[in-house]
Formats: sequence, C-alpha cells, structure tokens
Amino acid sequence: INAEYGDIRAAMELERFSGTVLVLGVSKATEWQPGSLQLAAHFSSVKEVNVDAEPDVASRYGIEPGMAVLFNNGTRVGALSGSPSTEEMIEMAPTMISAIPQDEDAARDAVRNAYAAVAKDAGGCCGTGRPDSTMLGYTPEELARAAAGDVGQGCGNPLSFASLQPGEVVVDLGSGGGIDILIAGSQVGETGRAIGVDMTPEMLSRARGVAKEKGYTNVEFRLGEIENLPVADNSVDCVISNCVINLSSDKQRVLKEMCRILKPGGRVAISDVITREALPERLKTVEALAC
Repeated sequence: INAEYGDIRAAMELERFSGTVLVLGVSKATEWQPGSLQLAAHFSSVKEVNVDAEPDVASRYGIEPGMAVLFNNGTRVGALSGSPSTEEMIEMAPTMISAIPQDEDAARDAVRNAYAAVAKDAGGCCGTGRPDSTMLGYTPEELARAAAGDVGQGCGNPLSFASLQPGEVVVDLGSGGGIDILIAGSQVGETGRAIGVDMTPEMLSRARGVAKEKGYTNVEFRLGEIENLPVADNSVDCVISNCVINLSSDKQRVLKEMCRILKPGGRVAISDVITREALPERLKTVEALAC
C-alpha cells in the first residue's frame, strides 16, 4: 500500500492507543454497555469509540459496534465481536495479551539475522531468488544506478511518488542494500543529500560498497533503528521506506521519529504492507516476523 504524507499524519491518531489498549466500539443503534472500569484493571487503558460520531477513526482501525479491539502500541493485535459481556472480555484478556510478542529484542534479532543472510545472497525472508524489481515500477536505468544494491526485498517503489527535487534531503527507513537511496541520490543531485538508515551491518556494508563503486558523493548509510533514527530534528525534506515499517514492533514510535526529523512542510512516501485483521497463529512467531 502506498501511503502519502497526509495519511501518515492522520495515522498519528494512534497515539491515543499507547500501550496495551482495549478499544470498545459503541453506537446509538446498540445497547452494548460494557463495564469499562472493570476492564481497566486488565489493560493499560480502555477507550470507547462511537462509530457514529467518529466514522473515520472506526473505519481506519476496523472498529465496529459491539466489538472489542486490542491494540499494542498502535498495532491491532486481536478482536472480539458479537457484543461480548464484560465477564467474557475479562476472561479472554490473558489470551489476547499473550498473543502480543513480548520479547522485542528477540524479534529484532530475528529480523536482523534474516536480512544479514539476504545481504550475503544466502536467502532470507523472500527466498534465495531475487525478484525482478522492474515489476515494482523501477526502470532499467534506475536499477543500473543501484546495481548490487537491489536485493529484491521491496514491495513497491516509493520513489515513484516521492517527487524528489534537486537539493533536497531524503532519508530511507530500512535502506537495506541501498536500491532506493542510491536512486534517490541521483534525483536530489550533488546539492542534495540521500541518507539510508539500517540496523543490519551486513546490509550497510553492501550498500556502502555499491555507493563507492558507483562514485556517489551525496549518499551515506548510517547504522541505526527506525524507532530511534540517527538523524537531526527538522532536517529532512522527504522520508521514504520500502516494506520495512511492518517489521517494527513499535510503529507509533516510527511515526513519531518521522515527524521529528521532517522539516515543516516535509513529506513521506512509503510502500509497505498492512493487515486489518488479527494475524493467524502461524504468523505470530519470531521467525515469521522476520519476513
């Protein structure tokens, strides 16, 4: 899904869902009145969303009347429908919370190890065969600029709608082998700056090698996590990312970091994948998260 800057700004409403929060969908048409105070002891907080008064919020987060939806740091992780009673929700609370990945370090290590393998052409989450990036909208000329920086792990082409201009500063969240930031470097020109941020040393080594080989002088790659970007406040014209934010266990933090580093009037161009429903059990493992 390609999301433009305005949509990302609107998604900052996720701040209301900080921590482990149970959101109750209510409306004038239903008589469902769960006991919020009784539930509050089992979650970080309990909030109600009136789907009649806040249809945009209800639609964005998949909240319907008579539904209890569990969020963890802005990410929807489970739901109960059918106007469950307060007692039923209290009974299900431990099960719903247990579905949330608790060991974020283990998850991050799994992602890092998977992409280290990709950097070494030893497989990774999308297999050993590198997909044809022209199918994602890259031109042969662009791919020639990126060369070995194309490791085939994207799900779109954020540069196709980033509208980069000469002299701009662009930052890529999870730059991987460098495909997008290397192409971006040619678009912003010598007066601009293209910065890639990645937490995998092997990816950074590969990207830096390509940049040196191709003679880029306005491109740099920094070691860091997208939840804590090694970039100054109000210093960036455009933030791009390609199929990386879905791997973060704290997407709210990523959104805050984007807003922190962007200049007033800055913009975001993202290609990524989302889910509107709770993930099946087979995709809740640390290994599955790495993909």
